[in-house]
Amino acid sequence: MSKRSFFFLAAAILTGCGGGGADTSAPAPTATATITSSNAIEVAGATTDAALTSTQFDELADFGGLFSQGGMTMSASDASVTLAKKTAQLQATTGATTMAVSVGPETTACPLGGTMTISATIENPETLTVGDSFSLSYLNCDLGDGIVANGGIGFTVSSFNGDLTGGSFDLGFNLQINQLQLVDSIENVTMNGDLSLSLNEGGTTASVALSGVSLSVTNGVDSYVLSDFSTTATVDLSVFPEAFTLQSSGFLMSSAFDGEVQFSTTVALQGSGEDNPLSGEFLITGADSATIKVIPLDSLNVRLELDLDGDQAVDANGVIDMTWQELLDTTG
Repeated sequence: MSKRSFFFLAAAILTGCGGGGADTSAPAPTATATITSSNAIEVAGATTDAALTSTQFDELADFGGLFSQGGMTMSASDASVTLAKKTAQLQATTGATTMAVSVGPETTACPLGGTMTISATIENPETLTVGDSFSLSYLNCDLGDGIVANGGIGFTVSSFNGDLTGGSFDLGFNLQINQLQLVDSIENVTMNGDLSLSLNEGGTTASVALSGVSLSVTNGVDSYVLSDFSTTATVDLSVFPEAFTLQSSGFLMSSAFDGEVQFSTTVALQGSGEDNPLSGEFLITGADSATIKVIPLDSLNVRLELDLDGDQAVDANGVIDMTWQELLDTTG
């Protein structure tokens, strides 16, 4: 799992805390990073990498089998089926159909080993309702996708409109990650975070919006901490490959450099499919108003424009053209 992969995995798998509450406070204040000619490429690579990978957080909402590709459903795993049945039984016993019922914990075996434990407070077993909450805990859980999970994730439904089974809906979660560990054949990744995630799907467009106080991800060697961040990605499903538009802003600390930088998309990044952006503009700001502009030339090449003295003009010899792979590979 590349660092790009683990960072967005880190953020989308978000579904909870299984056990004690996660430390979701904002990271301690740190000095603003000094950007120099010797570290500019590393700063640009790490920050761009983090922003790009934060667009794909929605993929982790499927982790644990609670959601199916054809729409979200409570019956995608044995444990969630049990919870739905228990909720219906309790509601039938009381005669109430709008009463939130706490059910679980229910433990089920994961397909290729380990266990997943789910508990929930849900109002209607047939759909999602604002206020429904879920807690998942993984113990050496191998779902057959090459990743083994330990730790916990939890989420509360903050908004919902539409039809889960029909594939057209607006859905919002408040998410917490508590020492969630993902291990594959290449890396061992641990993450913590406190996030809000909104998903929209319908017609020819889909979007995911993610914001949060803090999200930290580490593989024991490299690490990221995003704070006060917001990312929105919109996808045009009417074309192939799908076209995307991305806007992102926030603050980043990374093991690739000392201190913290601020970042924002001053011109929305655009691209298609799994490719890197081919247009747009991404601004990174460090100490003393020093900046790096990351400007996609196409899906293979990118330009850096350096203003290290903060005079709002590109420095002499401050234009660096390189491939996307060279830029993103600078972080390991």
